[in-house]
Amino acid sequence: MTEQIPRSTCTRCAETERLAACRSVDSWMALADSDKRAWFAQTLIIDSEKAKRISELESALEWHAIDYAPHNQRVLVKSESGEIYAAHWVQHPGTGDEAWCVSEAEDGTQHIIHPVEWRAIAPSDGGRSA
Repeated sequence: MTEQIPRSTCTRCAETERLAACRSVDSWMALADSDKRAWFAQTLIIDSEKAKRISELESALEWHAIDYAPHNQRVLVKSESGEIYAAHWVQHPGTGDEAWCVSEAEDGTQHIIHPVEWRAIAPSDGGRSA
């Protein structure tokens, strides 16, 4: 009798042609060591790429000191009182004063704040769900 490898183990094998036959312990044992090493190497690469992307996303969603906020994109900013806004950096052309613009009225008046922290706006998943 042949014992089946759990499905979670075989799904990765099925993704590669050479390892598609890996459906049981016997067939796994029959594979050459180089094929087994290739499978594990591919699995490690996929897992490390996922871990790197997760780390990048987590880092992007952490709050940072406002001094390090990018001036070339819209970000989320947090005031001392904890209020959060989407804003972009502005500089007064005459005085050189800097602030973060939350909105602008029809007459050109800008609603600005001087936040203490910033973070990136979460990237869109392009309509895909996890």
